[in-house]
Amino acid sequence: MGRKRSKNKYGMRRNHIHWGRILFILLVLVVMGIAACTNRAEYESGAARAQEEGDKTGSGAKEHTEETLTKVEKPVQQDKGSDIRQLLRNDPYQKELFQRYEKDERVYEIAKNRKAYPDKLIETLIQYPETMDFVLGYPERKVWKNKEIEITEEVVQGEIPLFIQWDKRWGYIPYGNSIVGISGCGPVCLSMVLMGLTGDTRYDPAWMASYSEINDYWVEGVGTSWELMGRGAEELGLISERLPLQWEMIRSRLNRGIPVICSMKPGDFTYKGHFIVLTGISKEGKITLCDPNSRVNSRKKWDPQQVLRQMKSAWSYQWTGEKKGY
Repeated sequence: MGRKRSKNKYGMRRNHIHWGRILFILLVLVVMGIAACTNRAEYESGAARAQEEGDKTGSGAKEHTEETLTKVEKPVQQDKGSDIRQLLRNDPYQKELFQRYEKDERVYEIAKNRKAYPDKLIETLIQYPETMDFVLGYPERKVWKNKEIEITEEVVQGEIPLFIQWDKRWGYIPYGNSIVGISGCGPVCLSMVLMGLTGDTRYDPAWMASYSEINDYWVEGVGTSWELMGRGAEELGLISERLPLQWEMIRSRLNRGIPVICSMKPGDFTYKGHFIVLTGISKEGKITLCDPNSRVNSRKKWDPQQVLRQMKSAWSYQWTGEKKGY
C-alpha cells in the first residue's frame, strides 16, 4: 500500500489548505488592485475637475479684478446734460439749444464756446437743424476765405444745379449786414438759374452775392430786393418774366423747361421770407424744386397747390444767348 497523506485535526489534507490560502491571497490582491485603480481614476478625474473649476474661478477672479480696476481707474464721465445747462445758464437760447442738444450732442461744442457764435447763427441752427455742420465751423471760417471755389463738375448746361446757401465754400462770406449762409437765398437762387441756363461757372453764389450787394439789390432791414430777380437778372443776360400766381401759368413754363424763382411766405420753407427755384414737374404731376436752405426739401416732390399757397411772387427765366461781361 502506498503512503497515506497526513490530515489535520479536521480531517483535511495539508496541500488543500495550502492552495486555498494561495487562492485567497490572490483574490485579495486582485480586489486591492481594482480598488487602487478605481481610486486613482477617481483622483485623476477629481483633480481634472478641480483644475478646470480652478481655471474658471481664476479667470473669473481675473476678469472681476480687471473690471474692478477699470471701474476704479476710469474717470467718471461728466454729465453733459447738467454741464450744458450750466454753460448756457444765462443764455437767451438756453431752452432751444438744450432741446436741440437732446437730438444732436454736437450742440455741446457750441455751448462750450458760445461767445464765438453770433445770435443770428444760433437762431438759424434752432430753426434749420440741417445747418449744424455750417454753424459748428463758424469759428474756423477764415480757412475758407481764400479758397478757390471749384464747381465745374456740379454744373451742366440745361440743368438747374442745387446749391446750398450755407455751403462752407461761400456761406461765411459777408452779405449786407449778415452772411450768405443766413441771408443769401436770393443771390444763390439766381446763381443756380444763371449757371443752369448758361453752363457758365463763374456765376457761383459768392460772385452773385457780391454782384447783388455792389448793385444795391441788398436792402437794409429787408434783405435781397425783388429787383434782383427782374432788372438784375436782365442785366446778366436773362429774359425775366413776372408771373401771375396761377398754377396754369407756372405749369406751362415748367413743362417747357423754363425755371421759376419764387418768393415765399412763412410756411414749409421759411419762418420769415425766402426764395426757392421751381425746376420742373414729375410724372406724378408734382413740383420738383431747389431750396437753397434745405437739401431735405429739395429731395421732395411737392403738391402744386401746397407750394402755390405759400408764394408771394414768381419770375420765369430764359437765356438770350448773350453772356454779359461782368
